[in-house]
Amino acid sequence: MESITSQESPHAYMTNHLEQIKETLIKPDKITSSIYDSYKSSYYRYYKNEHKFLRVIVKYLNGDGFVITVYFIGRIS
Repeated sequence: MESITSQESPHAYMTNHLEQIKETLIKPDKITSSIYDSYKSSYYRYYKNEHKFLRVIVKYLNGDGFVITVYFIGRIS
C-alpha cells in the first residue's frame, strides 16, 4: 500500500498538510460513517486559510485505524 508521503502517491501534495491532518483526526468538526463500508469513517475540519474542509477517510480493521485518503473539499455532502 502506498503512503501519502510517497512521491508516487496521487495525494503526495498533502504532505505539506500533515499537522492539519492530525488536527482533523483529533478535533474534527464532523465525523460521518460510510453508507457503503461500515469500517470507514470520514473526518472533517474547516480551515479558513484554505476556505475548505479537509476530509480524512479512515478505515478500521481489527481495532486499528489507518488513513485511506485525504483531500480538501468545498462542503460536506
